[in-house]
Amino acid sequence: MQFVKAAYNSFLSKIAKDSPKKSNWQIREPEDRRDPVAHEKFVQTRMGDKGQLIAASIRGKSHEHHGHWREDAFYVDSAGSFTIMAAADGAGSCALSRIGAEIVSRVSVLSAKDYINRHLGTLPYISEQTLFSLGECLKNSVAASTASVNREAEKRQTDTDAFSATLILLIHAFTGTEHLIASLQVGDGAVAIYSSAKEVTMLGKADYGEYAGESVFIPSPKISETVGDRMNILRTKDVKYIAMMTDGIADDYFPLLKGLKHFFDQMETDVLNSRNPLDALKKWIRYEKIGSYDDRTLLILSL
Repeated sequence: MQFVKAAYNSFLSKIAKDSPKKSNWQIREPEDRRDPVAHEKFVQTRMGDKGQLIAASIRGKSHEHHGHWREDAFYVDSAGSFTIMAAADGAGSCALSRIGAEIVSRVSVLSAKDYINRHLGTLPYISEQTLFSLGECLKNSVAASTASVNREAEKRQTDTDAFSATLILLIHAFTGTEHLIASLQVGDGAVAIYSSAKEVTMLGKADYGEYAGESVFIPSPKISETVGDRMNILRTKDVKYIAMMTDGIADDYFPLLKGLKHFFDQMETDVLNSRNPLDALKKWIRYEKIGSYDDRTLLILSL
């Protein structure tokens, strides 16, 4: 752990050294106007039978300064009593990763919605078949996302790696007595729950490649071989908040288990208890931190 912390601090020091001084940061529009995406996206909505969701995604300072598009994306929807949400982060070295992030976040949620409507419907109680079906739902959603990326690459006559993106997908439902949560993570970022007892439970872990710092992305064919290891299905009676975030925020709270406790306390005080939580989130997500210049995406489900 000391080695990891030392490496992480060294990484932040290098970023701080190589980055412009505060007064020299610029906001530039991308010169390449093909495949534009909005620099910011915000959502506030009721979800399922129980829950208020707020979400925000903004272009990072580095992308602003160099005139690049936002490469993060998120998508939310519901199916009966189920809330479905996803966040994705396009690989920075891949030319069309912002398109990949949009595809995998949207398609994974819509695929899950379709599966739930066909196989789960309402949720009066949780059975072993329910748990099995949720696992199949997550697998199908990843497969559908991968297939959509492959079709887009074929249509553009481009290598599929150009669309590489991470994915965090989460499904939540409340039976009236307990919460059912199913999640799947490909790549970095974080997803966690916070209980009324102020305890943090991680629902996934950052997924890396063969070498440290090398993330795994959709549409890698290796994902289908290990999809079961990437899933987490949980039943619990105490959930106050669920948070999902890309690495632009998650990395600022390393180590996560300790850092996210502070994060949830911040959220409750500065955002969720405010008169207008979405306006508060729009302000909060622009926080200043040395070395934190990536796109930022955050979804919070209050239960």
